[in-house]
Amino acid sequence: MGRKFWAWLVLAAGLAATSALYIGTPGLVTGPESVLRLPLLSWWGNVPIIFSKDFLMFTGGHFRPLGYAVLASLRTFFPADATWFWRTLFLLVHFFNAVLAFHIFERFAHRTSAALLATFVFALHPIGSVVFGQAGNFHYLLGTTFLLGSLNLYLSGHFGKRYVLSPVLFLLSLLTCKAGGALPLFLLAYEVLYRRRPIRRSVLYALPFLGPLLVLVPFWLYYKPHPLHYQYISFAEGSGWFSFFSVVGATGLYLKGLLAGVGIPAVLHETAERIFKFYHPKFLVWMFVNLIILGAGTLAARRTWAGLGILLAYCGMVPFLSTAWNGVEEYLYWPYLYLPSLGLAMVVGGVVDLLLSKGKAWALAAGYALVVYYGIFQVRLNHISRDELSYWRRAYRLHPCETASFNLGKAHLRRGEVKQALDFLFSPQISRARYSCRVMSRYYARKGDYTASAVHLRMGSGEDNGIQFQDYEMAEAELFWRVGALDHAEDALGRVLTANPYNVDAMALLAKVWLKKGYLRAAR
Repeated sequence: MGRKFWAWLVLAAGLAATSALYIGTPGLVTGPESVLRLPLLSWWGNVPIIFSKDFLMFTGGHFRPLGYAVLASLRTFFPADATWFWRTLFLLVHFFNAVLAFHIFERFAHRTSAALLATFVFALHPIGSVVFGQAGNFHYLLGTTFLLGSLNLYLSGHFGKRYVLSPVLFLLSLLTCKAGGALPLFLLAYEVLYRRRPIRRSVLYALPFLGPLLVLVPFWLYYKPHPLHYQYISFAEGSGWFSFFSVVGATGLYLKGLLAGVGIPAVLHETAERIFKFYHPKFLVWMFVNLIILGAGTLAARRTWAGLGILLAYCGMVPFLSTAWNGVEEYLYWPYLYLPSLGLAMVVGGVVDLLLSKGKAWALAAGYALVVYYGIFQVRLNHISRDELSYWRRAYRLHPCETASFNLGKAHLRRGEVKQALDFLFSPQISRARYSCRVMSRYYARKGDYTASAVHLRMGSGEDNGIQFQDYEMAEAELFWRVGALDHAEDALGRVLTANPYNVDAMALLAKVWLKKGYLRAAR
């Protein structure tokens, strides 16, 4: 017990060393566009709304309310700009995930040193920084916590209260993040390959975990907000297959990030090549590579827990393989590798454990050299994520694309650097200039340059996906309010609040309009 205590202390010190210097920087945790500033997350009384279908318009149309309910409960006591608290909280959840991971590794390892090494690999991997360094990725953190808790209880035995609680934690994981869907597949592989149980018996052990899936399937399929409030992305026919081809074709990018920490935080879905044919050379090559790795993991899982790590990494990617069941624009995304990074840690720990059993003492030193390498990259990524400007500048340098250029332009504009902002908001990478025009329209309106604001507003008209009438109508309302066209401002704000009744900025501006129009005096 004393040895483990010192190990946890060293692990906590390692995470503190990689993150302590940036614990007070807002970055993407408490920045202007942080999810923590969402009005519905302001206090615990909004939890019933968070579990309603209306809240899906703030989550990309996906039912994952539990993580947001936790944030809303905490926001009751801590403001959105309490950077120290939120960064510390997210880091502690990641640390707790590492502790849960150790208890899993310890069940497989012959030597505690190998289990501790695997824990350090997971805790200090740069992918962890992507997840705990952004408030919008909190559901990946918390969902993994419930998943690891469920797996720990399952591995403790197939009888008793612990086993009964395992599906309950699995349900909580699914309520938090779609990544939890990987668990039944991994348990089946664990029982059949590692424990070498008959398939029928293995299926019976994994069967209780189908219950939570069946409970949530109706919510995933039919629990949708009204089309007036949220418009789902329209995918072309066959996009489910095309996205699968593209994900497989992007294996090289994923492997560089997972194995070497290279390429993070480039915008993956715009970096990777889109593949529309199954006989595309890149798809065929990487499909062959994936089959070899998966086959090697399947064979190795019968002898070592390193093979289980490969299977866990692949199971962790299944919920994000296709837009057919992961209908988001970011079908390639770095946080998807959070659970696979746990699989990588199992591979490293399992290989070192095997080598140590053969008297290869150098294996442990090599393993900790890898930990130092990952730790350096985590420090580097934490430094990049200290503010929005440095984060998006790095993403743009890795791969100039529309998302990185647009966000980099907005970051410059918040600093008052108009020339640099215009360079990126209207760069050659921008294919939809209307969004940039709306940003500049609101900026010029606040500066009093109403002619420039009106010109940009006119060029910013057009249909949007997602929450309707938010950008354009708010820019229109703000301009009309400032030039004194109160009736037009009221009309625009009415459309905004019809689409999104929870837009407090629109409510505040509408209150100003009504006060200026004398409605309060008339009511008296």
